[in-house]
Amino acid sequence: MFKRIYCILAILCLVLGCSHLATPQEKEASFQAFADVKVGRVPIRDYLEERSAILVAGAEPSDVEIHNDEVGVRLKPVSPDGKVDFASASALTDDGYFLTAGHCVHRAPVFLIVPTNEGPRTFLCRIVWQPPKDFEYCDLAVVKINPGESELATFDLASDAEVTEGDAVVTTGANGEAAGHLLHTLTNNADPAHGLPLFYALVHDAPLNRGDSGGPLTTLDGKLIGIQVLVRGFYIGPSQAIALRPDPHWLLETIDADRVAHTTSRPSR
Repeated sequence: MFKRIYCILAILCLVLGCSHLATPQEKEASFQAFADVKVGRVPIRDYLEERSAILVAGAEPSDVEIHNDEVGVRLKPVSPDGKVDFASASALTDDGYFLTAGHCVHRAPVFLIVPTNEGPRTFLCRIVWQPPKDFEYCDLAVVKINPGESELATFDLASDAEVTEGDAVVTTGANGEAAGHLLHTLTNNADPAHGLPLFYALVHDAPLNRGDSGGPLTTLDGKLIGIQVLVRGFYIGPSQAIALRPDPHWLLETIDADRVAHTTSRPSR
């Protein structure tokens, strides 16, 4: 559904942690080898897009329009600096919990444009968890929407055994799909004294562009292994991207604790 996004109102600032930005052609070319892959009966492209949201921070989106698989959004900037960030988010539960990158939620308010059974809908987000100040290297955030009766498609979390160096991986974001291979996994020790979970940095070579931060990185059977946070590389030549994977047990415990603290949330089915 969300191959690319364009804005009726000019964007003043985009989420960007990158030195090399892939072109749409590079992204699509990387994905072509896996375009016929299916998760069950669903093409992997559709599977990814149905479970991914567009994140808008610092502006209130309205008049969401779809033209030839592109999503147009009219924006009303409301952040104090007048700037707007675009990013992506990955659906975890059908009662509205999403995982995204921490740097995507620095401006307020935060909205998600989410694919639902009723078409794309805009929801105001509540930030459930983000790293404390001065610990932004743990570039993760959990956010919550109230979907009401809207049906949300969600990712299943991959187990640690399903995260294997050398495996093919696929991703999507505000600029469409891409694919590559998982190159390295690096463990970051938990820091409970500062509220930080155990998390892993996943280095891969799927090409990324602006707005892809927070988008899902998955196995070929659609299991979520992490979310995109960074591209590093050169303007000419190969680049590598980094996704972060929080400890799945910590992630589920964080969501369960938030449900208890906010009992009006619709329980996950």
